[in-house]
Amino acid sequence: MNQERALKYMQDLLKLMVSKKASDLFIADDLAPSMKIDGKLTPVANQKRAGAHTRLFAEALMARGAWPPSRSCWGPGSSPT
Repeated sequence: MNQERALKYMQDLLKLMVSKKASDLFIADDLAPSMKIDGKLTPVANQKRAGAHTRLFAEALMARGAWPPSRSCWGPGSSPT
């Protein structure tokens, strides 16, 4: 998957979020994308995503030049991993 496809995928998920009136979108390694709809966590895809895809989705959504995040983005005791 390239960055252009990753961005399209994320845009499609965000559009679905709006149509379903979801409050949260969950994208995590080795899990199917899920949304919180009416307070319930609901998978919105059948396919689990590998860590490389998860990272690509995040990078696709960030403004050019904003990746990788600076260490100042992470609070005390936090890390980007």
